[in-house]
Amino acid sequence: MKTLSRILPKPAVMFLLQNLEHRDTDLGSRARRRLGRLRRRASVQAFERHVARLKQGDTCMDCGANVGVVTKQLAATGATVHAYEPDPDTFRQLRENVDHLPNVSLHQVALGSKPGHATLRRVHEALGTPQQRSQASSIYFSDPEQFVEDGVKVEQRAFAEEVARLGGNVALVKMDIEGAEFDILPQIFADPARQGFDALFVETHERMTPSQIPVVAQMRRDAAKLSKPFISLDWP
Repeated sequence: MKTLSRILPKPAVMFLLQNLEHRDTDLGSRARRRLGRLRRRASVQAFERHVARLKQGDTCMDCGANVGVVTKQLAATGATVHAYEPDPDTFRQLRENVDHLPNVSLHQVALGSKPGHATLRRVHEALGTPQQRSQASSIYFSDPEQFVEDGVKVEQRAFAEEVARLGGNVALVKMDIEGAEFDILPQIFADPARQGFDALFVETHERMTPSQIPVVAQMRRDAAKLSKPFISLDWP
């Protein structure tokens, strides 16, 4: 695989990998891993290009802000950043890290397809460090082998309504919401041009829900055909 990557031009390599990724063989598995790395790298590069164009007066959303690493990066451009983090413990850390920034607004809420309340489930203590576990808290997943049964009740806002509340002119959205994207993305792809944002970078979690693999694959193909908005489903 690496030898072919050195010999063939990049478009030919991508074409070959895309034709191999659906095979249930060792070669197919290797192609999927290679494609995943290439897609994630391309997503980060596209993100950096969009961030470089941000300026004061722009609006950004950091959905699943965790402790604020991306929030800080977006705020450094001068844009107004709305950071969303539902986990109470993580939100306290987020507030400590970024609340001093005048162009950042913090929201202790989850984002989903509709407003209301949701149960946020946390990962078992044995499955990682506190920082790692905080990144995996989810209102979507509930596998008892991974998540504690008792969750935390949190407020949930509808993503589309939140975009509209911010004026319907959001320059950039980063979305890492541990599975809740599966409820939001169908609404977005139903009419992408009317969503109210210019660029969307999403980490999808289909590895935890195999039934979503073909759905995300189709969305990825649909996203590639769009001239606007820009949508990447390969945020790392």
